[in-house]
Amino acid sequence: MVALEGDYGVGKSSLAAVATSKASGWRRESNSVAPLFLATGKPLELEENDSASSLERRAYFQVAGSILASEDRLLREGFVLKQLNDFRHWLTTPTGGGWSAGIGASFPSVIGGSISGGKSRTPNTSAGFTESGVITLIDSWLATIFASPEAGGVILLLDNLEVLSRYPKGVQVFESLRDKLFKRQGLRWIVSGAEGTVRAALSTPKMSGVFPEPIEISPLPHDLVKLVIQRREVAFRTRGDAKLPVSPEGFEDAYVATGRNLRITLGLAERFSLRTEPGDMAWMTPEQRDARFWEWRVLEGEKVIQQVSGRVTETRWKILETLVTRLDGFATSASAAEFGYKSWGSLQSHVQALAALGLLNYTADEDDARRRIVTATEKGRLAVATRPVFAD
Repeated sequence: MVALEGDYGVGKSSLAAVATSKASGWRRESNSVAPLFLATGKPLELEENDSASSLERRAYFQVAGSILASEDRLLREGFVLKQLNDFRHWLTTPTGGGWSAGIGASFPSVIGGSISGGKSRTPNTSAGFTESGVITLIDSWLATIFASPEAGGVILLLDNLEVLSRYPKGVQVFESLRDKLFKRQGLRWIVSGAEGTVRAALSTPKMSGVFPEPIEISPLPHDLVKLVIQRREVAFRTRGDAKLPVSPEGFEDAYVATGRNLRITLGLAERFSLRTEPGDMAWMTPEQRDARFWEWRVLEGEKVIQQVSGRVTETRWKILETLVTRLDGFATSASAAEFGYKSWGSLQSHVQALAALGLLNYTADEDDARRRIVTATEKGRLAVATRPVFAD
């Protein structure tokens, strides 16, 4: 059971996905007692109208897909799963359509390539089996594969827990997952979120002791961020003469200038790539392409500055610049001294004014009315990165 906490776009979901992938790839020797881990297809998220049962259903779509996708491996390791073939056939019947769609959303190859139609004994011998019966069947598979906690489990990610503060019953639904999902045999969980919501959600009396202390995920150091582009170049290159629209060095420069946020920097690079003519870019040197990216980024920032022209005082620009350049775009009400203020009260009106212009987000912690969370938006980060150039 792992809990991750950090700012938006810092890379929590990517870290969880890579860790899950690596764990599921660990090789086991024959008759090994080492744990076995299976990866699921994509993160789960709480939705506004969710109940514990609806989230359980979506989680079990993923668990079933993971087991079906790992069938060959499980057979090689000697696991015999009852009614597995019947279940696969049932997925192609009208009564199995909901489960087929749910599993296919995360594991399209399982539904599209591995399941064939045909008449067979089907497990849904009663209407009740369609829902609770299938979950009972999957639980029996989990008990067979993961007979003890030391045997491993199917790893699931419950992501973006910051939504708990936006839905009236979010916290209650999350707490109800303790016995329904978090303590279920054969399941291992990673929960992740921003705005301090993970720590708050896990500190309630009912969730005490279920997860360890959240791991704080900080931005990548700037000297490592070039690897983000270098690894993508290796993974996605389809021809030998392909050119990177943004070089690792150009990406690092944008990452540092906008306050070290991976999601925002990747988004800027993607938009630049889609808005440029590939035929023109192909003939440029890497330095020329990076210069074009820098020019485009400055123009985007100038648009923001012009939109708020005359409505942001120098004092407020300084607050925003401190937030982006010194605090990587994230602060709480405990950070008043970082901005040169003795208390949050004297800073609050400036923060609210910047939030009204869309330059930052400002929220209150639902569980601690005294705690405020401030995050710089993409607009705010671009404005800070561009303002020195714009002033010149």
